[in-house]
Amino acid sequence: NDLLIDHDGRHSAIGKTGTIALAAGHHRLGVWYFQSTGGRALSLRVRREDGPFEPVPDAWFSVEETENDAELGDATDSVSDS
Repeated sequence: NDLLIDHDGRHSAIGKTGTIALAAGHHRLGVWYFQSTGGRALSLRVRREDGPFEPVPDAWFSVEETENDAELGDATDSVSDS
């Protein structure tokens, strides 16, 4: 459960990268996102070997229910795109 990228603070939508070697198999991933003013941007991309950065394929993700799910409820209920 180590922090790989800390991109905290108020700034424009600029990229920040981190590198970690992963063995084959399942790995936990957490993304904490804060939005203040300005444009919105959040992306998760992966680069294999020396290739280009590409969006992480949806097929790589699965959802695991956690103890916090009951406390948080359905977070999408409070999301607004206006």
